[in-house]
Amino acid sequence: MQMAEDHVQETIDYVNGLMASNVEADSGAEAEAVTATAVEEGETPAENPEAVENAPAKEPDNGSQDFSRRFAQLARREKGVRQQQDDYKKLQQEVAALREQQSRPNDAARELEDLRKIAAENPRELLSRLDLDFNRLSEDVITGNKKPDDYRRDASIDKLLGRIDELESKLSTREEREVVSRQETAYNKFLDEIRNFVETNNDAFELVHSKDAHGLIAEVMQEHYNSTSEVMDYRKAAQLVEDHLEEEARSYFGSKKIAKKYKDSFGNEAKTEAPRQPDSRPKTLSNSVAAVGATT
Repeated sequence: MQMAEDHVQETIDYVNGLMASNVEADSGAEAEAVTATAVEEGETPAENPEAVENAPAKEPDNGSQDFSRRFAQLARREKGVRQQQDDYKKLQQEVAALREQQSRPNDAARELEDLRKIAAENPRELLSRLDLDFNRLSEDVITGNKKPDDYRRDASIDKLLGRIDELESKLSTREEREVVSRQETAYNKFLDEIRNFVETNNDAFELVHSKDAHGLIAEVMQEHYNSTSEVMDYRKAAQLVEDHLEEEARSYFGSKKIAKKYKDSFGNEAKTEAPRQPDSRPKTLSNSVAAVGATT
């Protein structure tokens, strides 16, 4: 707005200067025009027509030529003055238009202000003015401007993703089962190898064979590997289990209940058995395994 006012002021100053120069030009032009008119319309002394006809024609003098030249200059100057006056009138009209435009608000700004007022007071009327459907606008806002095709595509994508999750779950379960199956197969094969070794050396590992303690041998080997990262051979593991079972059986002989109950089977061996010296060997199989690992 300030820029428009500065532009109007500059235009007015320019027009005022032009008017001042026009006034000076008009004063000089009017003086010359009056002089030329007086010369042109001035009466000459009456002369005898016959004398005039019989008088020889005079050659045009230098004064006549100078007058013609001055008259042409005056005509051109007058034309220029009129052109300046027309330009001045146009500038006055432009200045008046600028002032009128400056005095009244812009149409676009007024329309925008009206729309804001309507939006605050009656949003539905604003939608009507803007040729918008309320239901469609509400649906676009809620759905994020999605089209029905997008919904169908989203539904199919969700269905596909659900199917993928289902397949992944089944695949994971299948892989877990396969892992368990492979582990069971490997363990069963491991037990079969231990059983074959014990059966081959039945006399040395009679207690292991009688108690079917093959799984205990496998546990001993697994515990030893976990603690030392070394694989214990079958014979050493079987011997540890055999010793453990023998020690366990010996502990029963010191019980009066067992001795009384099985005295006919064992005779007087339980009563006459010499007292045993305290055994320095570990009392548990785990300790035995740890002791073997420490000496390995």
